[in-house]
Amino acid sequence: MTEKQKIRQDAVIKLIKDGYSMNFTAKSVGCSVSTVRNIMRKFKLTPNKPKPVSEELLKYNVIRKYSTDKGQERVIIEKDGLTYDILAYSIYKFNFSKRALTDDSCLKVLNEDLAEHGLVATEIINGVYKKVKIKNIATGVFTQEPIWNVNVKSVINKTTKHLKYKAMLIDVLGEEKYDYSKTEYRGMKNKSTVTCKEHGDFEIDWGNSIWKGVGCPKCGNSLKGLNSKDKLVDMIRDGKTPTLYLVKLHNDDESFFKIGITTGTVEKRMLQIPYYKYEVVLTKTGTTEYTWSMENELKKICKLFPYTPNKEFAGKTECFSTGGLDLALRIFKR
Repeated sequence: MTEKQKIRQDAVIKLIKDGYSMNFTAKSVGCSVSTVRNIMRKFKLTPNKPKPVSEELLKYNVIRKYSTDKGQERVIIEKDGLTYDILAYSIYKFNFSKRALTDDSCLKVLNEDLAEHGLVATEIINGVYKKVKIKNIATGVFTQEPIWNVNVKSVINKTTKHLKYKAMLIDVLGEEKYDYSKTEYRGMKNKSTVTCKEHGDFEIDWGNSIWKGVGCPKCGNSLKGLNSKDKLVDMIRDGKTPTLYLVKLHNDDESFFKIGITTGTVEKRMLQIPYYKYEVVLTKTGTTEYTWSMENELKKICKLFPYTPNKEFAGKTECFSTGGLDLALRIFKR
């Protein structure tokens, strides 16, 4: 027997005599269970039998015992003001892990950590993936996070982003026809509920509603770009004045200009393109015929300087490279 085998054998004998299981001993020593079993046979060792569960439970303050639908025996025990829900037979190796906490105790532990950040855990959501519902006290907005993986910075960002996009949605669709009490932002790809005061609840796609102004489908309320003369005439008939605008858009990666018509302010129109900073170069108000013909003339000439923005938004086909800006300005000022 080599010296290494002798050391391993002595370690196995000590662990077994101390009452540890064959599996635990094998993992601790770094050998197979069959090796442990052979050493036990050689030295006629027998593992200590664990005490009955009922006897082991006497060490703890047992709140309740119950059986699951699958016949598993579970027990709720209390320690240091917290309650744990575990399988009865696991009491021998139970280490009071946070994951075994009951929902009430779980909220208690989480809130001790969240309080200093202005957040409060309100509800445990049990499912395939256990989550916790967290409220930002300052904003009143809720979000959901993995139960023991709460990223405080992420929660704060999500709740403040909710307010930002909700404000943008209200600014685009307006408050006259809609109620937003049921509206929660959970990401661009997730739908939310808005209430039309005439037709009731409907679901919105955040991308379409914020960038294209798509509202209640029954109302047919859409504030998309003014892409037809008839639509422009209809809006003017409602008392709105058309404004032809030329704006320069840019960010760290892109720079281009956009031509368009709006019946509101240019600033409100630019809220629907939040990816870029903008600079209003020129604006002109006038009759329907004038603004419509001027826009078409500008677009035809600027086709020599095409540009496709990297971001998606309503009106991206009306964008041109900055090389055509001087030419557009000369026509605009004519």
